[in-house]
Amino acid sequence: MARPLKAAGAEEHTAAVYAGVYRLLEYVAAIRFHVPREDVRPLVHDVFVSYLRNRDRIRDERSWLVAAMYNACRDYLSAKVPASLVSDASIPPDPVAERADLVAVLGQLSSQCRYALRLRFVEGYSTEEAATRLGTNANNVKQIVHRCLARARALFTRGSS
Repeated sequence: MARPLKAAGAEEHTAAVYAGVYRLLEYVAAIRFHVPREDVRPLVHDVFVSYLRNRDRIRDERSWLVAAMYNACRDYLSAKVPASLVSDASIPPDPVAERADLVAVLGQLSSQCRYALRLRFVEGYSTEEAATRLGTNANNVKQIVHRCLARARALFTRGSS
């Protein structure tokens, strides 16, 4: 049974989490896993309902939601497509190998890039909070992150070719 929200602040936080990750979860389903457009929204909502049931135990909401979306997409695809019809091209890459490739790419970036990316995407700092930690302004953090992502994308693409 769903527990009632304790305060208006919890409701606002939940709305902010939903608004902050909805597009990302849509992207994971539609682009990464090729879930048909009409099934993306219900899948995202199922993942968010699961989040609401487990939110007291979740430390990193964004990471948890993305991982839950990956799992939901895999479950969806395995239920929709018989294993004999799935080609190797439609199966997402091995996450362990992909992680190893990503770690190698991140190792080629400057320490400032790694730190800025970690603050923004792993620890979930806002641009302003990351700017404070980096000792710069928010616009500079946006530029740093943009350049670092472009460099990482180029290295990752070149490494996987």
